[in-house]
Amino acid sequence: MSSSANVRAIEVVPVLAVALQKFGEEAATALTDLEIEVNRAIHWISCELKEYWTQQVRKAQEQVAEARINLERKQMFRAADERASCIEEKKALEAAKRRLQLCQQKLEAVRRWSQALARQFMEYKGRVAVLSGWLQTDLPKGLAVLKGMAGALETYVQLDATAAGTPPAPDSTASEQGDVDKDVEQGDVDQGDVDQGREPRS
Repeated sequence: MSSSANVRAIEVVPVLAVALQKFGEEAATALTDLEIEVNRAIHWISCELKEYWTQQVRKAQEQVAEARINLERKQMFRAADERASCIEEKKALEAAKRRLQLCQQKLEAVRRWSQALARQFMEYKGRVAVLSGWLQTDLPKGLAVLKGMAGALETYVQLDATAAGTPPAPDSTASEQGDVDKDVEQGDVDQGDVDQGREPRS
């Protein structure tokens, strides 16, 4: 059994680390932006709309009271004058009552939806807590592991290449000196010529 690992494309490891880091940054930004938008919507419904329709209910109540007073005043005049009509005043009172009823319904809907949104938002935060925890703790640990893995793989590949490499080429100077010594022993070259660096005599 071979003890070598079949390591290929180690450059994929840092690429994966970069992709995970980018995902973590984008996911964290998306969660933050979403929470801001949801909080803004909840504040608009539970505060601004509630205040608006509360004021509208108060105004509608005043309009109903005013319309009722006008109708009663007209009815008092009608007792003295049978020709006096109360149709317009009655219509105004009915319109004021309908407006008051609408405003009350809107205010009740605001209260109901405020509670529902707050409850749903709490459930949402509970569900994304796992992702948020992973982004804050597990992802940095995973990136550190990938960084260490990339360094280890690079070291391994370098060691494996060194172990499987060809032996170094022989020293050409030493080879040439060996040839000269051989010629001297055989008498082909005079030792004096070698010592003085002269070309061998033919």
